[in-house]
Amino acid sequence: MADFGLAKAWDPSMTKITKTGQVMGTPLYMSPEQCRNTRDVSVHADIYALGIIFFELLVGKPPFDADNAYDLMAKHCNEPVPVVRGMDPALREVVERCMAKNARDRYPSLLSLERRLSTIAGLGEPEADPRWSLSTWIMLIAGLLAFIACAWILRDQLRSALGL
Repeated sequence: MADFGLAKAWDPSMTKITKTGQVMGTPLYMSPEQCRNTRDVSVHADIYALGIIFFELLVGKPPFDADNAYDLMAKHCNEPVPVVRGMDPALREVVERCMAKNARDRYPSLLSLERRLSTIAGLGEPEADPRWSLSTWIMLIAGLLAFIACAWILRDQLRSALGL
């Protein structure tokens, strides 16, 4: 499982990486279950974080904002995905399902999310290849991160081009 935004400096003299009761994650991307208890976190938390990234790419800003981490986490737990006029209904459905408050209501796997996105993009059904190597996954993730970085850098130009 990944956290889009979690980074920590590592000190070799430290015997523990985390402290008991410490929040693990970046509140901007934390799923409701991650906000409540990090022991209940699964791949569904990553799907939630991807929903936030999709929302940011489509709208130019995150779905929730607050003055402090506690209020931001409360919004993740309690508030619905904001309605954005003009968002493609199929993409809105993907974002809303990714960001469902209950992890069981999200896509059951990243493959099922990929299948939905491939259908929306008109690419047809993706083939599941269990022989993907670690290097293939690393290249895929690196490409995704590069795309996200470019979109973030060009967000103002994208917003103006989309008329948002």
